[in-house]
Amino acid sequence: VHHNTWRLDDQIGLVAQDSLCHFEGSRTADEPKKSEEIELIVEAIRTNANLGPLVSHLGQGSLHEMAESAHCVQVNSGVEVIVQGEIRADHFFVIAEGTFQVMVDGKHAAVLASGDSFGEMALLFRAPRAATVRSTSEATIWSIHRSHFRRLNQASVKQKIKLYSRILSQVELFSES
Repeated sequence: VHHNTWRLDDQIGLVAQDSLCHFEGSRTADEPKKSEEIELIVEAIRTNANLGPLVSHLGQGSLHEMAESAHCVQVNSGVEVIVQGEIRADHFFVIAEGTFQVMVDGKHAAVLASGDSFGEMALLFRAPRAATVRSTSEATIWSIHRSHFRRLNQASVKQKIKLYSRILSQVELFSES
């Protein structure tokens, strides 16, 4: 089993610090994504049991913007993308291709494949990883950093506050007769 160490690079986002992940031909968030890639990422976010309810208020444009912020990462078989107990947990992942095994406390918990996602708790809380997720085949994943998720969520909340403020400013609670 290979344990992969990740680091955040200002230019391309998530980078493996060893040779188990290869980046030849991988694309950064700056490069345009195909519509089917955007839809895969958006659908994975929407259907994630923990994230879905929290992003249901976001419009299609915000979800597309979140998907556009994703980095494409090629992962070799046997790479532990996340490790249970790791403190640094800043990325959420969507599987484009390949399969992954989820382990909790050393026991098999699930198998994930294309369209599935993992690491969402990192977007929501600053808590250690709850599971280990290891690739069981060559794979392609999309990585979204916590900062992109938070920025879009906060922007949506600010828009709602402005809207409610406008509405409330037009309501006369007490009128002088």
